[in-house]
Amino acid sequence: MTISSEKFREALRLFPAGVTIVTIKSPSQEQPHGLTVSAFASISPEPPLIMIAIDHRASGHEMLEEEGAVFAVNILSQEMSELSN
Repeated sequence: MTISSEKFREALRLFPAGVTIVTIKSPSQEQPHGLTVSAFASISPEPPLIMIAIDHRASGHEMLEEEGAVFAVNILSQEMSELSN
């Protein structure tokens, strides 16, 4: 049985997930770049490791791959959800 991509997206919209904004600063860009990321997970407390998933076509992905790039993860509260829209 297969499912259409539209039905798949509809089903995933029903799954509650936290929203984060990842801010990236790379040596080649003067201004930081921010993007909304819903795929964020804690991997390990020691050492502290996280995972974020960014589409390879997103502009922030290329910036993050640059040597010397840094990023920050901002976890939004429900009251801050408008920032991610």
